[in-house]
Amino acid sequence: MGELTLGKYVHIATFQVSLFTRFLREHGYNASVSETEQALVLMEEACWSPEHLICYWRPVFSHTEDQWRRFPELFAVFFFPEAPRLAQKERVQDDEPNTASQKEREKECKVRYEGPERTLLAYSPNAGAEVSLSLARDLDYGMMKGWTRRILRQWARVRPKQRAAFSGSGIDWRQTIHASFRYGGDLGIWVRRRPKRESLWLIVMIDVSGSMRSYVPFYLGLVWQFMREGARLECFLASNRLWRITPFLRRAHPGGHPVADASFLGGGTKLGWAFSRLRQQYSDLFASRTTFIVISDGYDTGRPDMVAESFVYLASRVRQVIWINPLLSDLNSYVPRSVAMKIVLPYCSEHVGVSDLESWIAYGQSQR
Repeated sequence: MGELTLGKYVHIATFQVSLFTRFLREHGYNASVSETEQALVLMEEACWSPEHLICYWRPVFSHTEDQWRRFPELFAVFFFPEAPRLAQKERVQDDEPNTASQKEREKECKVRYEGPERTLLAYSPNAGAEVSLSLARDLDYGMMKGWTRRILRQWARVRPKQRAAFSGSGIDWRQTIHASFRYGGDLGIWVRRRPKRESLWLIVMIDVSGSMRSYVPFYLGLVWQFMREGARLECFLASNRLWRITPFLRRAHPGGHPVADASFLGGGTKLGWAFSRLRQQYSDLFASRTTFIVISDGYDTGRPDMVAESFVYLASRVRQVIWINPLLSDLNSYVPRSVAMKIVLPYCSEHVGVSDLESWIAYGQSQR
């Protein structure tokens, strides 16, 4: 495709997104230029698929629960005005079907494919979804702040995997020569280089399967607190799919709209597949300065060989791996017996039992 043709399509897409932003403002949305720019960036990751665009754009434009609920319908009305609902699936019928059974099947298909909840992957925070993907509302973030800062500093003290420095690297030669001018050029004072405070780089993967449903809001609030303390991080949700939520987490606030669509992620957990996707698509994020945090109870429905291959590779590239397991704090007699936990624990620097604010404070008190 030539540059002129490609530029023409990009211009048309930009114009359509601008019209869609204006359309949302007419229906009570507070859509501005920043939302439009972010929607254009996310459109490249969504591969122009309507289902993916709904999941990507929904947290960008929706700021209230009512807006979150109405967004798929408005999306369909704007981009598909002739068919705001997904069309009924085609099926092969007999030449002379039974009239009664045909009406029953048509009624069943109409309920199944034309319902507003089923059609556009709609998700309402109050609809009783399996996992709530909103930040915890009743969490004491003020009390969490000091302990979070302390723990992040402790994690940053771990030296990255690198070669040992030379013996003379501790001397600041520029400051030493500058100080010698006071004494006629004699090197009488040796100025040591002050250790630089390293910024913490984090990669967080949160298991959002059904067994983790009661812990996910707390963990999302915890990772959001990491951001507020200045940590540079990337956050992913893992179940049957891997979903990057970093841009949505920056815009989130406690008790606000969800950071992702729970119905799009699905149920179950395939840790090996999630680690494999991280290795294939985001391997450049895993470096010697990075701390990899996995938040999961270790129950895996996937292949153990994928866990052994991909996780070991990721662990070998990062500074340290910290596995946060809620069962370790909730169950006194908990012993990691799953196959996945037996594979990953030898490569983890810490196996931490944190499931709520009290256990997080207890973990901070243990960091001496």
